[in-house]
Amino acid sequence: MKHSHPLRWLAFLVCFWPIPTVAQTPQPRTVEEIKIRQVANQDDTTVTRYLGQPAKCERQGARVKCLYKGGAVEVVFRDAKADWVTVYPANLRFALSAIEPYGLPKDRKPTEAGPRQIRWANIDGFVSVAVQALPGGTVDYVRAQVKTP
Repeated sequence: MKHSHPLRWLAFLVCFWPIPTVAQTPQPRTVEEIKIRQVANQDDTTVTRYLGQPAKCERQGARVKCLYKGGAVEVVFRDAKADWVTVYPANLRFALSAIEPYGLPKDRKPTEAGPRQIRWANIDGFVSVAVQALPGGTVDYVRAQVKTP
């Protein structure tokens, strides 16, 4: 009787053993029209007064990232002020006008416009405002950056 090499069984197990998959939690989204101006460059007390208590905050080096509205709004604080504000909207059509519900001017020509992202540089006191698309023509997020690009 011939014995097979133990590594042959290991190779068999590696190739054919089912690989567990990690279920991804869908990104929380909001139907609320968050006025980004009310949040941008504000301290955490003012942001909390406007958005409610954060669901979670974590320090990332010199920054603190907080999630509000169940994770549908992300605020990154730098030097104790809201520097990046990201809103994950529900069912917002990807278009130049996608920034209007958030209190930003839709009549400005974007710096870049492509099929997946529209970006404005130096708009209305922000270093950058970006709208990122999901497949299917809806908005993934609207992000305004106050100081840090």
